[in-house]
Amino acid sequence: DFQIGDQVWTNSMGYEGRMGATAEYVAVPTDRLYHVPDGVAPMPLVAAVHSAATAAIVLNDVMEIRRGQTLLIEGAAGNVGRKLIQLAHQMGVTAVITASPRDFARCQQLGSTACYDYHAGFADQLTTDQWTFDHVIDTSGRVPLAINLALLRLGGQVTLITAPQDNQFEFPVRQFYMSQQRITGFVISHATVDQLAQAASRLNRAFSAGLLLDDQVSQRYFKDAAQCHAQLEAGTDHHQRFVLLPS
Repeated sequence: DFQIGDQVWTNSMGYEGRMGATAEYVAVPTDRLYHVPDGVAPMPLVAAVHSAATAAIVLNDVMEIRRGQTLLIEGAAGNVGRKLIQLAHQMGVTAVITASPRDFARCQQLGSTACYDYHAGFADQLTTDQWTFDHVIDTSGRVPLAINLALLRLGGQVTLITAPQDNQFEFPVRQFYMSQQRITGFVISHATVDQLAQAASRLNRAFSAGLLLDDQVSQRYFKDAAQCHAQLEAGTDHHQRFVLLPS
């Protein structure tokens, strides 16, 4: 299915012994390789695929979310959060988000139904507004698990894609099991070939429609890799995406 000169992308290299992506040349198995859709610029696509694939697999395979359900996305203005909003909206899911007020307008443009300030006791506000959720996902790892469980409906699910810095959670176990709730975790490096391929098909359709390509892209070079990693670790700008090119 591939010809010399085709533009292609992949999102699963550098794990489990596979060649990494910061290389001038890389051998990619064909079942992990996907075409760049016609008319889609490669730079914003490359910046989007990691967070977008995470969102797609979380919604489809981890949450198994369905049209008409309600999802709370915490820290929704970040890279994964914005992808979750757009894909959930496409699926007919009601997406309620927490973010900084300066990001409310953007999140609403992407498809969020309601926005809450994560600095201002958002859990109490959600309860006052009578929101309950089928699914909750915290993209930041900063919200206590007990708060998220309390916002769930019977049989609801909390999904983790990161962990708190202290590596600890406390929550009322009796309430948890009596409500038949679930806690799941997802790391994209463990995604299967089939999950990645299904996500790639869905993402390419979205890319062709001009969706998911809204990241702030900073073009750098391989020699800048250490500096980029340091900036990411510092967490000074959760909206920034670095794309490294050979010098």
